Amino acid sequence: MMGSTFFNSFAYWTEQVALGWLMLTLTDSPLMVGLAYASRMIPFFFLGIPAGVVADQVNRRLFLRALTACIAATWFVVVALIVTDSIQAWHLILLAGMTGCLRAFFSTTYTSLVYDIVGPRDAVTGMAWSSVVSHGSGIVGAVLAGTITARAGSAGAYLASGASFLVSLVLLFFMRESGQAAPRRTASVRENVQGAMRVLRANRVLLGLTLLTASSEMFGFSAAVILPTLARDVLHVGASGLGLMVAVRSGAGIVGPLLVSALAGVKRQGYLLVFTTAVFGGAIAALGLVPSLAMALAVLAVANAAGSALDVLIKTLMQAHVSNEERGRAMGAWVVGIGTGPVGQVEIGAVVAALSVALGLMVNGGALLLVTIAIFICIRPLQRI
Repeated sequence: MMGSTFFNSFAYWTEQVALGWLMLTLTDSPLMVGLAYASRMIPFFFLGIPAGVVADQVNRRLFLRALTACIAATWFVVVALIVTDSIQAWHLILLAGMTGCLRAFFSTTYTSLVYDIVGPRDAVTGMAWSSVVSHGSGIVGAVLAGTITARAGSAGAYLASGASFLVSLVLLFFMRESGQAAPRRTASVRENVQGAMRVLRANRVLLGLTLLTASSEMFGFSAAVILPTLARDVLHVGASGLGLMVAVRSGAGIVGPLLVSALAGVKRQGYLLVFTTAVFGGAIAALGLVPSLAMALAVLAVANAAGSALDVLIKTLMQAHVSNEERGRAMGAWVVGIGTGPVGQVEIGAVVAALSVALGLMVNGGALLLVTIAIFICIRPLQRI
């Protein structure tokens, strides 16, 4: 499972560098970069609940194999368009949207499967190490993507991403067991849909964690769409510099899950959520003021360490506060939260295009902190976690 995760994440981080740089090259517009990234995430909002229902209905191992193969195919289409000199901005947006649909189902199914494998006792540790492997592979993927893009163009980076997905697919075939915590009873589609609606209405903790996911996506992780502009127009470090920044983001993502794993026994995890978010938002705001690449790398390291810690905490707490048969639906709620990210991606792209990189990052960092505090105050069950 971890081997497949490594290559899948390698492909994801490679494509993230390639997509941003290619769209900026084609359009010279931070707003269009924001739209490209947003198109990957919009399906998460609309497909989150259906994806959670499906994750509770299917054999998760087999479903992941099919999804991985389909995602790889879309990247090879992009390669063909670039090689034939046919690529246009709308191609990237359309294909990124198609991949977003697939990844909405992939994310719910994958996260539920990790929990299946490790069980409830080791859930925090299992989620943390999955994130460590994911971000560790991202270091390699992002650096290589920047280097390949600088030397061979975006086609090479997309080709590497597609090939990595195929390796991930092969490794998934070596996984034979469903896991110790896999649900033993598969409900009907109707029961799963009704259950998803019931869980969201009745479970205040799940609702609060979904809102925290949404705020972190809209105002925190959305800052990634500004990195190509920051690299090219502010720091003047080109595609290789962009690859290095994305690599540091990925590498720093290892630190956060390890800290979460070490703090798995902390009783007041609700307050740990708020503290982690405050660090995340503060680092995003500070990124707008960096004068050099070295400073940008340091701030990005702090930001993504906090962001990845927050991500692991939220996913683990979501699954811990529902029944075993409802964990796919809980991850569907998480995917819905992620699906709000395009709002922030388009918003920060528009602010940067109209004003400046610094203002866009400071606005989003401050908004993340304020919205998180409001959610924590209004939804009291979060304070008792």
